[in-house]
Amino acid sequence: MARYRRGRQLSAASQRPLSVCFRRVTAERCARFDDLAADLGRDPRIIRHSLVCFPPLTPWESPGYFADMVGEFAAIGIDEFVLSWPRTWCDEPREDAVFGEVTAAVIPSLQARGHCA
Repeated sequence: MARYRRGRQLSAASQRPLSVCFRRVTAERCARFDDLAADLGRDPRIIRHSLVCFPPLTPWESPGYFADMVGEFAAIGIDEFVLSWPRTWCDEPREDAVFGEVTAAVIPSLQARGHCA
């Protein structure tokens, strides 16, 4: 897999959001994959590390939660976030407003700090 893939996806299934354990395991898996790729002559810096976000990760909980989630996972090597549309996992009307604020203000702020492309 490390020989040919251009990306690696991880999911948050059955983990508490932003838990120390989940961040640690995610960082270990990213590092291990990078090591395997390097052992095969691949440059790990060109491999994307994606995180598929679904409950218990709840990116539309609040703008602050979204920013914290992206910042914490970006710090351990995640550079792509796969998100569900608001209200996919729970029918919370506030998620629409959070989505609007995240796309208008939070993502541009994260991009300015180099956390999002």
